[in-house]
Amino acid sequence: MNDTDEYSLDCESESLIAVLSGVMRLQSTEAYDRLFRDLREKMQRATSSYTLDLRKVLLMNSSGIRALGGLVLLAKDRSLPLVIRGRASVPWQRKTVTSLKLLYPTLTVEMD
Repeated sequence: MNDTDEYSLDCESESLIAVLSGVMRLQSTEAYDRLFRDLREKMQRATSSYTLDLRKVLLMNSSGIRALGGLVLLAKDRSLPLVIRGRASVPWQRKTVTSLKLLYPTLTVEMD
């Protein structure tokens, strides 16, 4: 689990679910790549559907959105079924998460 005062990433508590929360405004795409390293490894080892739960992420900057797109492309390259959970009441999630289906048409988007 990666925690700071602003955000957290838990991909340890449940084997096929990563839960992100908080305000994610890391400095660069490389910083997100470092943060998502364990998550990528888990996705690469997954043999069934993997879930990214973004419902508690209040803000994600453009570098984070690009890194999120990289995770979607990883799932696509592996033909790994991917589910992204979000909140329709959070504007960036409503717009961005839904548009990620353009990268991977079989992506499942669940919006509360």
